[in-house]
This record gives sequence, C-alpha cells and structure tokens, in this order.
Amino acid sequence: MKPISLKLLLPYTRPIVAVGILLLLGIAAFHIHRSAFRYGGLNLDLIAYRYQFETLARGRLQNPLPPCGSAFAEWEVVQDGEKAYSKYFPGHTILLLGAYVAFQGDLSFQVFLLAIFGAMATAAVARQLGGGRAALWALLLLCISPFYLATSGLALSYGSQFLLHATAIYALFRSRRSPGRRSALIWALAAGCAAGWALATRPLSSLALILPSLLLLGFDLLKGVRFSLGRFLLGGVPVILAVGGCLAYNSYLTGDLFTTPYAVYWPLDRLGFGPFRGQGAVVGQWEGVWIKAHTLKNALGIFWGNITQFDRWFLGFRGSGIFAACVVVAGLWKWKPDVEKTFLLAVGIFQPFLYGLHWFPGFNHTGPIYYFEVLVPVVILLAWSLSRTVRGPIRITLASGICILAVISGLQSCLRPVLLPMQVRTRLQQRDLDRVRATVTAPALVFVPGFRLGELLASLVNGPDPLEQRITFALDRPKTNAAVAALMPDREVWQVVRLPGPPRPMGWRLHFVKLRERLSVAPPKQIRPSGDFSSESDDCRAPTRLFDAGATKKEQSLSEDLKQPSPAP
Repeated sequence: MKPISLKLLLPYTRPIVAVGILLLLGIAAFHIHRSAFRYGGLNLDLIAYRYQFETLARGRLQNPLPPCGSAFAEWEVVQDGEKAYSKYFPGHTILLLGAYVAFQGDLSFQVFLLAIFGAMATAAVARQLGGGRAALWALLLLCISPFYLATSGLALSYGSQFLLHATAIYALFRSRRSPGRRSALIWALAAGCAAGWALATRPLSSLALILPSLLLLGFDLLKGVRFSLGRFLLGGVPVILAVGGCLAYNSYLTGDLFTTPYAVYWPLDRLGFGPFRGQGAVVGQWEGVWIKAHTLKNALGIFWGNITQFDRWFLGFRGSGIFAACVVVAGLWKWKPDVEKTFLLAVGIFQPFLYGLHWFPGFNHTGPIYYFEVLVPVVILLAWSLSRTVRGPIRITLASGICILAVISGLQSCLRPVLLPMQVRTRLQQRDLDRVRATVTAPALVFVPGFRLGELLASLVNGPDPLEQRITFALDRPKTNAAVAALMPDREVWQVVRLPGPPRPMGWRLHFVKLRERLSVAPPKQIRPSGDFSSESDDCRAPTRLFDAGATKKEQSLSEDLKQPSPAP
C-alpha cells in the first residue's frame, strides 16, 4: 500500500493554489457562522446539537429531567418521561466532539475544518477521475457556490455528512483501483467506516450513498473484478455495525429498537405516503400551509421545489443547475461514462428520490439543505467534464468570466439577502445575552417569555443541567413558576418582559424586572410572571407559593423597593 502523499491530499500539481482556495473556503465558512449563524439563525436545530455536544462531553447520551421539566424545555430536545435527549443521531457530535471540547464550545472552528476537509475529499475524488485539472475545478466550483458556503456555515450535520460521503466515495474508488489485495481491502474498510458513520449521522441521506455502493460492488462481483468479494464483505462490516449501533441507540433512549428519537419528538417526522395514522384530519403545518397527508402529488411538488431551489443556489444564479446538467451530459456524451461515473449519477439521483418519500420540504433560507450531499457527485462530475472541455486560452477566458459572474450573482441573489438579516439577528441575540449577564450578576433564576426566545436563551445558558448553572432560565408559565422558584430558594428571581411598542427588526424589545431577593421576599403582585401557556400541563406536584401573603414588615418594605423595575444597562 503506497503512502498518502501531499500531492494527493492537496490534489493539484501546484499545491499552493489548492492551499489558497481551501483556506479561502474555511475562512468564508468561519465568518458566515460567526456573523450570521452563531446562535442558529432561522434554523434553531443548532440548539439540539449544542445540547447533544454538552451531553456527550459529560459522558452521557441522555440527561435526567429536572423537576418541572417543561419549564426548561429546549428546541428539538425530547422530554421523555424522566429523561431528556436530543432528537438527532449522534454521528455529527461524535465526529466533532474533540474540536468542541478543545475550542470550549465555539463551533466556528468546526465549520472552518469541515469546509476545508469536505472540499479536500471532493477534490481528491475529482482528481481520481480527471487529474489535477479536475481537482482544481472542483475546488473552484465549491468556492463560488453560495449553497456550499452558507450551509457549511450552519454548523449542523450537513457539513459532516458531506465530508463523510466524499470520503466514502474516495475510499471506494481507491479500493477498486488498488493493485494489491491488502490495499484494496483496507480502502474498502475505510469506505465502509465512512458510510457507516454517515448512517449514524443522517440515516436517510446515507441511503443515497449506501444503495448505489451495493449496486457497484454487486457489479464488480458479476464482472469478476479482483478482490471484489473481500471488498464487499469487509466494507459491509462497519455498515452492519452502524445499523446495530443505531438500533441500540434507539432502544437505549426510546425503549424500542425501531422507534427513533425523531418519532418521539414529533410522530409526523417519518417516511411513507398516505394519511398520518392517529393524527386526525389536519396533522401538520409548514410555512402556513396545512398538510393533511403525504401523497404522490405532494412528493412531486416537494421534489420540484427542491430542484428549482438547487438550480438557483448551486452557483448563485437562476439556471446554474441547468448549466451544470448540460455540461455533464455533454461530457458523458463525448466521453462514454464508465462504471464509476454511472455510480456518481446514481448517488445524485437517489438523494432527491429518497427525500421524496419524506413529507417535509427540504428548501428554506439556505437552499435545499436536505439535498446538500448532492453537491458531492454533481461537483465531481461537473469538474471532470469541465476539465475535458475547457482547454485553450479562449475557453479558459470564457470559463473565468462565467466564474466571476457566478460569484457576483451568488453574492447578490443568495448570500446577501440571507446573511444580512441573520447578521442583524445574531447581533441582537448577542446583545440580549450580554444584557442578561450584565444585569443579573448574582446566582439567579430568570423567567423568559415566548416559545423560541426562551428555548434559545435556555440552550445557550442552561445546558443539560439547568439547575447547576449560575444563571438558570425557565419559561414563564403560570402553572409552574411558583414550583420552579421553590426549587432554587437561595437565588434572586428575575423576569424578562417585552416592552410595549413595535418589536425591533429581527428581535425583541426586552426589559429586566427583579421579582425577589430571596424566597422570603414577596414582590408586588402586579409584576408577577404572567405568560400565556394555558395549554401546558402542570407537571409539578404541590407547587410551593412564590408570593407569601404573610410577609414581615421588613420584607414588605423591601417589596415596596422592588416595585420599580430595575434599569436596563
């Protein structure tokens, strides 16, 4: 087995060019995350992943649910009986747990690394097909793709899945091309490990890679390719182990092998056509549209919506996906496709087909994120085709002009409309957190209003052990406020209220009111916490009264001092 050379890892004849492009990609993803998606932006899935990172860092897969657990609810965190856990599979968090701990929870370094290594793996596959010129094209296409830049900056599992898919394809191709039995089996094992890890990260997306891989390995068996049986068996071992690990993960958290945390959190999150069983006539809502059932018509509509979104987001201008498809078809028409290029086509087709079975549309503010892994085969095939067709000074000049126009169009039509509002939201969220820390200096319990606001603040401060934090956030709910305050009698109690008037853009108008110094101090009744959560059940038995009518004269005097709201910094 030959050692991996620097020329292979930086797949271009002039490594300095590849290094420059890779650093540019990493810095762009780093900046996008810190400026626009540091706290999740519009996609609050980051809350559940942060919760899972903190849980794994404590050496656990789940956490004991504190008393009055619904008051400490966090976005997409399952509260199941007496335990709480993230709804996601742990592949993404296990892959990046070391970086999370090393950088003390700052996810911007993770997106920096994922953007670089994902591009390196994709370029390495392109180099196997078309040499250094194809590898350079792959890096350039990723560098000018607003879809790759924006989604890489989200710090969600899409970036990990992209890297795992590209790595698995690279190892699979290396195993087919290895002359020796030992190297072929080692690369097959590496491909199986990457595919198995992808299965434990995003199970449905991984099927778009695993199923075509089985077809490719079956084709090798039928054609009598050397070492094909050994590669098939050895590559399948990690995938089988990953399936067993996912089932064990389900059983440990949900109590059933085939019940995923997704299904516990939201029963509608499943595959298949037809009405949703046991959910009534109207069962779900997305973007204001009520969904009664998932039919073939819905699936086709979702598929078309994702394709049109991809067409705009791929290179940042309407028609970029059509342009890519035409170039790929022209390349395959002129240079007949081999089995590896057919495999890449199958991977690209399986992804939208599988997500057509899922009821939720995959396009939102950062493009069709459920199709993010499609970039791997699309970029590789397009880079290979461009490396064959774009030769000579005239064609290279024309291609350079198209790249420049793609960058300008992508900035104007995709990245700028998305990033500017998200940057405003991120600055306001940081300001809110800074105000909380500056205003509430002693150990305190803070009641916060609103569904997403409260869960966002809780995820950034509370973590898996909310009662152990210096400042603990709890949702403002009349049925549980008194009992929650009784859990922490030695803390100050604060309330975050919304000021009257129109809300500021992309944020809240917040004010901080101190409700008590200690449990024995009774604040005025007119500023007691008051949220509208009448639909929430009271999960606290025999709640202790927070407001004691029999306060002493000294306590009553202190209560009079608390009538005036504390000034906001």
